[in-house]
Amino acid sequence: MATKPEEPKLGNHKYNTVYDQSTPEIYDQWAADGYDKTVASNSIAVHNLVSHFLSLVDSTTNTPLRLLDAGCGTGRVAEVCRAQAPASNIEIGQIDGIDYSPGMMDVARSKKELYSLLDVVDLTKPFPKTYLDNTYDAMLCSGVFLQGHVGPEAIPELSRVVKPNGMLCFTVRPTFFEETKEKWLLALEESGVDLIETKMLDYCPPGLKAPMLFCRKR
Repeated sequence: MATKPEEPKLGNHKYNTVYDQSTPEIYDQWAADGYDKTVASNSIAVHNLVSHFLSLVDSTTNTPLRLLDAGCGTGRVAEVCRAQAPASNIEIGQIDGIDYSPGMMDVARSKKELYSLLDVVDLTKPFPKTYLDNTYDAMLCSGVFLQGHVGPEAIPELSRVVKPNGMLCFTVRPTFFEETKEKWLLALEESGVDLIETKMLDYCPPGLKAPMLFCRKR
């Protein structure tokens, strides 16, 4: 029986350990070792996720969108959102970023006027009490849901802080999604979230496509 080709790993090979078991300390070190320039700034996944998210937003809305960037890392999602939104006639207001790596967020914090709030939060655990129900117009998450990182257990809290009719848009590594698909669908259903569509879009070279899920909270 033929074996599936191994999914490509990103960046310096010495950080491949994150695909088995990630820790904040590993990502702090990777941030200091140039993650933003070698990985984040070249992310095809972020561009594709943000572009399709913006295509689903009602451009006639009269109020700026408040977004949650979950697993924000060095801030690439926020950068692309702010760069692409004007061409879609979408106004982005406050973007809050959460991540469990202080080192990654130090890089994001150095990029002026991207975020209103940056907070150390572990997506596998309940959020701090300051994160109130029905706060955000949308949640975006790129490059976080994969083996050794975060899975469907994050959906209930992410859904809780999104407003009714708000969106949850995120990437999942393809093998991880195939192995856990029923858990994702169950987590969305139990969290009051409808899956609008799943698109297989370019994730990273060479030629890897990954599911990007675009969902709406009831």
